[in-house]
Amino acid sequence: MAPRKPVSAGQKLRRDLDKTLKEASKDGQIWEWDTRELALLALIESQADTIEKLDSTIATDGLTATGSTGQMRLHPAVTEVRLARSALAKLLDQLQLPEDAAAGGAQLSPKSRQHAKAANSRWDRQKWQAGKS
Repeated sequence: MAPRKPVSAGQKLRRDLDKTLKEASKDGQIWEWDTRELALLALIESQADTIEKLDSTIATDGLTATGSTGQMRLHPAVTEVRLARSALAKLLDQLQLPEDAAAGGAQLSPKSRQHAKAANSRWDRQKWQAGKS
């Protein structure tokens, strides 16, 4: 038997997302990834794998590197992993998961979600303050 290839971070994330979709389908409504979401999932998986490789580089090389004139500077992988994590978060935000659909129906843009979150926060605070008095 051939040795098993280790499962990458992207593959683990994809499994978790597929599991979320499958669990949401138990309520009688069947959820499936559409073509746009499948393309997003491929990008998400790739981005998660990139983050895993950058984290490994940082773990091996440390947070600093020697610059061209011998000075210590931040390792370039630190900046790259920060940007990669931000990109992954944006990609995940574009993926409409079943709980997102149940909460609001149509998919909202990231800016609209931010506005809705702020409005809900104000509304919840007002309800809380009204309940205190």
